[in-house]
Amino acid sequence: MSRVRLVLLGVLAACALSAAASTPAFAGSCTGSTNWVFCSGAGTELASGTLVLGLGGLSLLASTVGLVEVKIHCPDVHVHGLLLSLGHFHGTLTYLGCRLVKPTTCKLSTANESKIVASFNGELTGGKSATITGSAAGEEFAVVEIVQKSSCAIIANYKITGSQLVSIPKGEESVAEQEIVATKENSHLKFGVEPASYSGSANVMLAAGGTWLNMFGV
Repeated sequence: MSRVRLVLLGVLAACALSAAASTPAFAGSCTGSTNWVFCSGAGTELASGTLVLGLGGLSLLASTVGLVEVKIHCPDVHVHGLLLSLGHFHGTLTYLGCRLVKPTTCKLSTANESKIVASFNGELTGGKSATITGSAAGEEFAVVEIVQKSSCAIIANYKITGSQLVSIPKGEESVAEQEIVATKENSHLKFGVEPASYSGSANVMLAAGGTWLNMFGV
């Protein structure tokens, strides 16, 4: 074998190894997985990095700081997420127009009233359920700032941390839009150091279109 041929084979082998290293490995499958995975309506696993987008209506975060009841209402939420292999996903929730409705003597900072961005990681826990956690250190979703309105006693920055179990009512159906529902009963959150609850919902779809579902390989 000529030296030139050996060199060419070596280059091809190196390229093959490089390609393999840069290609996501899929241990899951829509027909033979031991994990819940994201599948197309045709029954093939969606590629890692598949973009999903969504919109939601009113969201409510509730807690108590000391003896002071805290309620934050956000009328509009935008979802931006990426589906990963083995039923994992991550993304951001952008809340617009939020208001602190309790206590009435306080308000959110101007920046937070304009926008609150929460980052998350998630994992399917069933065909109709998933758990999401804050993706920053300490499972942090976001930080909100409460400021003075009139005699506010809880002025401070508060981290929102923890996890939230969400339901996906049509998760095992092949549909164009999947609804994601969070209820306060399934919240494992903290507002600062105090327990907190969250409720809200959003409809999400594949950015490229098509139908999708959550499937456990059999």
